[in-house]
Amino acid sequence: MEASVDDETNPVSRRLFLKTSATAAGIALIADPMLEKLLAAPPPWVRPTVKGLTANSQVIKSYIAGIKAMHALPTTDGRNWIYWASIHGNANIPSPPPLAWATCQHGSFFFLSWHRMYLYWFEKIIRKLSKDNNFALPYWDYSDANQRSLPLMFRDPKTAANLLYISQRNNATGHKVNDGDPLPPSAVNSTNAINNYSNFMSPTGSGASFGGQYLPAPQHFDSPFGAIESTPHNTVHGQIGGFGGWMNDPNMAARDPIFWLHHSNIDRLWNEWLIKWGPGDPVTTSAWTSAKFTFFNEDGHPVTMTACQILTAATQLQYTYEGQGGVPPQACPTTIFTTQIPRLIRRDLIKNPRPPVELTKPVSIELPVSSAVDASLRTIAPSKEKLVLNLEGIHVSRRPGMHYEVYLGLKKGQTPDPNGPNFVGNITFFSAFAHGGAEGGTMKQSFKVNAAIARADRSGGKLRVDIIPQGPAEVPVKIDSISISSDE
Repeated sequence: MEASVDDETNPVSRRLFLKTSATAAGIALIADPMLEKLLAAPPPWVRPTVKGLTANSQVIKSYIAGIKAMHALPTTDGRNWIYWASIHGNANIPSPPPLAWATCQHGSFFFLSWHRMYLYWFEKIIRKLSKDNNFALPYWDYSDANQRSLPLMFRDPKTAANLLYISQRNNATGHKVNDGDPLPPSAVNSTNAINNYSNFMSPTGSGASFGGQYLPAPQHFDSPFGAIESTPHNTVHGQIGGFGGWMNDPNMAARDPIFWLHHSNIDRLWNEWLIKWGPGDPVTTSAWTSAKFTFFNEDGHPVTMTACQILTAATQLQYTYEGQGGVPPQACPTTIFTTQIPRLIRRDLIKNPRPPVELTKPVSIELPVSSAVDASLRTIAPSKEKLVLNLEGIHVSRRPGMHYEVYLGLKKGQTPDPNGPNFVGNITFFSAFAHGGAEGGTMKQSFKVNAAIARADRSGGKLRVDIIPQGPAEVPVKIDSISISSDE
C-alpha cells in the first residue's frame, strides 16, 4: 500500500511526536531501546563536501556498505540498486511497468523537486542498510578549481572492491575522467544560474529561468532546460559519461555511484538560490505544489511526496550542507489560491537568415542588427524585460558526450572566456529525449542575454553568436533557427 509522508512514515512528524511523548512520560519511556535509539538520532544531518574525504573515511565506508547491501536485495525490492536506478530511467521496461520506474523529471520546473525527493529517500536507504545513523550523502563541488577531477575513490579500481569505480565513463582524449582529467570550466559554472535568474519558473517553451519551464503536469523528458539543469547538471552528466558512458544516459546514470554526489551538489545549489531569492513563483502554482511523486522508504514501502513537503530541507527533511550559511525561508503558503499558467509573449527582434547551422567545429554566426533593432536592444538590455537567445530545431541522431559553449557579441579575434560577460550558457543534451531506446531527436534551448547584449560588439551592424564544442564532435549536430527575442 502506498503511503503519504503525512502519515507515520514522515520522519519529521514522528520524531516530534516521540520527543513530545518522551517529555510527557518521563524517564520510563527512554528505557525502551528502540525509542532511545530514535531519540539519539543526530538530525539535522549535515551533508559533507567530498573534498578531503578518502576511501577510509567513515562516510565513504558507509556509502560503500549501503550500495553493497542494495545490490544484495531481491530485484523486486524497491531499494535494490538496479530497481532504484530504474526509478530514474530504464530503456527496457517490462509490462506491466514496475512501480515508479522511469519517472524522473527533466526539462521543466519539476526537475529540482523530484530529484530532491529521490536523493532524500536514497540517503535514508543507505543510512539504514549501512547501519550508520550518522550517514549523510556527500556532495561534489566541482565549481572549486581544485575539485574538477573525479574524486580519487571513484576512479581507483583498487578502492573499495570496485563498488565506486565503473569503467563506463568518458574516455575521450583530454576528457578521460577515470584518469583524473579535469572537467572544463564551462561545465561547472553555477554562478550564472544563481546570480542571473531571480525567477524559478519560465513560461512553457522558454528556458530563461533558474528552475525550468512551466508544464501543467509532470513529464519524463522535455526541453528547453532551466539554467541550473542545463549547467552544471547536464554538462557534468555529459562530461562524466562521454560518448556512450552511463552518466550520459538517463536510463543508466543512477547506476554510477558518482551520480548521487553530483545531484547532492545540484540540490545544494538550489539551496543557494533559495537563500538568495526566496521560494519564487512555483509556490503559487498548484501544478507544482500538488504534483505527487512515488518512491520507496528505507523499509521498502512505497511513499508519495509533494514539492511543498521538501522545499525547506533544513526544517522539513532535517539536513543541511557543510559550508552553507543561511536557511531558505519556509515557502509554500497554507492555501494555493490560483493556478498560474505563464504565457510567453515573444517578439523576435533578430532571426538567423542562414539556417541550418552545422556544429562539427567552432562556428560563428553573424546576425544582422538594423539601427531600429539596435535601439531596441539598448533600451531593453538594462530593463527587467528579458532578452533571450533562442536555439531551435537542434537535431542530433545520438546523444553527444560533450557540450557546446555559447557566446554572444564577441569581437573578431577575442578569446572566448566562460567566466566572461559574453558567455551565455551551454547547449546540453543529457535529459532531452525520452526513454525506450530513443537516442536522439529534436530539442531547443534558450538563454537570458541581457548582460551579454549590454556589452556586445555590434560594429558593422552585426552581432556574433559563437558556438564552441567542448570535446570531440563525434555526433553531427544541426541547428535550424537562431534568434533573439524579447520575452514577457
